[in-house]
Amino acid sequence: MISVIVPIYNVAPYLAQCLDSVQRQTYSDLQVILVNDGSTDDSPAIAHRYVQQDKRFILVNQANGGLSAARNTGLAHAKGEYVTFVDSDDYIDDDYLATLIRHAEGYDVVQSGFRRVNDQGNILREVKPHPTYRLNSACFRLYRRTFLTENSLAFEVGQFYEDVLFSAKMWLSHPRINTIDYCGYNYRVNSSSITSLRHDTRYLFNCLRQMQHEATTLHDRWILCYTRLRLRAHFILNR
Repeated sequence: MISVIVPIYNVAPYLAQCLDSVQRQTYSDLQVILVNDGSTDDSPAIAHRYVQQDKRFILVNQANGGLSAARNTGLAHAKGEYVTFVDSDDYIDDDYLATLIRHAEGYDVVQSGFRRVNDQGNILREVKPHPTYRLNSACFRLYRRTFLTENSLAFEVGQFYEDVLFSAKMWLSHPRINTIDYCGYNYRVNSSSITSLRHDTRYLFNCLRQMQHEATTLHDRWILCYTRLRLRAHFILNR
């Protein structure tokens, strides 16, 4: 079984498309955990409709704590052998989960590519992964749940760019990872997205620097240095 964690916060215009795409998956052995993180729009009502229609869906309501807190709540409720994250303003192809789990045997993490799309569904860019190219998003991956729990992998609450820290900690846990040449995740680029906003990254750089000092191998230090350089380039280009 795959536990699909969908954090929800004020995404009423996009939520139905996201949940429809999860419901249509050709791989059907799912637990879909909808975490309403204190939404003030119609998102909870939309989520509740899916819970009523499909017994695989559950809804967890909590006070607003941010994306990291919502994902951690989802992890606490996960029961599947595998876990994946789908952000509630994104959507996935019908064969997305079937493709990932088909390549999961013997691995801790399966990593795929993704598409950047706009609100009209037009593809802006297709990003295919490479074994040496470290994608920083927590999405586009299927995780073995025991790998996450055994390595105490969770999200830093109250911090922006939480995916970068999570991904860096994941790489330092030395997962058996299978990178596949497939793009079935549609990442929506919109002006209200958290990842499209500019934030002070000093905290994140400090965390990565501290992790680099604690890294025990040259390979681990290279991963953290590479992550910091990519993040700094992203920050400069988007100033």
